Amino acid sequence: MSHENSRVRMPRHTAEPGGSPGGKELLSRRRILVLGTAASAGWLLWSCRGDLRREPFKPDAALPEGLLEPEKTGTLSAAEAATLWTVFSYIGTRWKNGALCTIDEQELRYTLGLKTEKTPSYYSEYQLLHRSYRQLSQQYGPERALQELFALPADAPAGTVAGHIRKYTLAELIKLQVSHGAFRQLGYLNYPGFPGGTYDDPSHLPYRRA
Repeated sequence: MSHENSRVRMPRHTAEPGGSPGGKELLSRRRILVLGTAASAGWLLWSCRGDLRREPFKPDAALPEGLLEPEKTGTLSAAEAATLWTVFSYIGTRWKNGALCTIDEQELRYTLGLKTEKTPSYYSEYQLLHRSYRQLSQQYGPERALQELFALPADAPAGTVAGHIRKYTLAELIKLQVSHGAFRQLGYLNYPGFPGGTYDDPSHLPYRRA
């Protein structure tokens, strides 16, 4: 008998009644692990799909005139609501009247819900702002993104992204902000005419002082 033939052969693992399942179960577990890892990676890619293709902000892109999809209602996601709060807070920071505004983040979310869950709904307009802010943040960073939004021209055509953001989101948020305390800084003068000009230059804000 050769030395090679004298080696002890290890028995194959076989499932025994009531015993260990053996190699088949081990293989199955490995397959489950591989499939589970692949599924997790796929879910991660899907959840990050918006970050895989970065699209630049296009303020002149054409949109229908008038409120976007006024019959489409919904509840803003946490990320969308956070964007609206960031933009809203920037009004007080830039105009230096934030300490006078009485609306906090929870109250703002409640107010936004009133405008997105019933018709005519601002749901699509707020989502447009959220997408635009993300695009600008990817291009310039979050701080400059806010500056770019508030610097959108007053004469932006109504049928463009810039026109929609300015009219249906920025103007509405500014009206909300100044009407809940912040307008005290202005001595309550000329409120109806304030939305007429730039939103970004503190030395030339869209209102007149006495």
